Amino acid sequence: MSESRSVLAGPLGFVGFSIILGTGVLGYHLGWKEASPEVFGVLLEVSVGGALVAAILNRSEAASARKEACEALIRRIDALAANARTAKLLLNAHKSAKTWTERMRTLLGYDEEIQSIVEGIHALFPNGKNAELRGTPRATVVQLKDARGTVLQLIAEYRDKHSRVGWEQEQYEEDKRKLAKDWEARQTLHDQHWQKLQQLLPESARFATRGDMINSGEITTQEGRLLQAAAILWNQFKPAPRGP
Repeated sequence: MSESRSVLAGPLGFVGFSIILGTGVLGYHLGWKEASPEVFGVLLEVSVGGALVAAILNRSEAASARKEACEALIRRIDALAANARTAKLLLNAHKSAKTWTERMRTLLGYDEEIQSIVEGIHALFPNGKNAELRGTPRATVVQLKDARGTVLQLIAEYRDKHSRVGWEQEQYEEDKRKLAKDWEARQTLHDQHWQKLQQLLPESARFATRGDMINSGEITTQEGRLLQAAAILWNQFKPAPRGP
């Protein structure tokens, strides 16, 4: 649809300009006094109308492009939130060093992706050169930056602890083999393994207990939907209450 508008806007603007130019040439050759006012009136009306239609199409095309860009940002944020929810689900279900390693690796790209989304929001809602965002766009960026802060903590923990966690996994697998088919003993060992990991990985342990979806009702505005998406993402990473 936007391509057809772009195709139409150029010719209409050119037609308007051509008619205005033709009106001037005709007036020059015929003499303004001898020319029919009705003729010039019709020509000018058509030319102005063509230019107006071209302007409307251009503005509509810009609005459509802005909407598509906003929808793309929302989809990117939603994808990050969905992946974070999956990571927490698997961490709580498997409670193992292996799953922790796999899930944390999926979060390593969140830092750059969130930063890229923030830059996209600044480009989508310009507020003057080098000016700070205001209102809903600013609140959206705040949510995203808060989520990114927790992501950076998780990345640092992965960088510093993944070797130790790998060793814990090897010890756990060795001890589990010794227990053969003793299910109760193996379950106790598994619980102890998870408790060690929670103590070793406090940021990851808190991440696994953070909130889930936010139900803010039906939102129709683009800015509102963008903020809601950012709030849902932030809710995956917000700090859980610490114990006394």
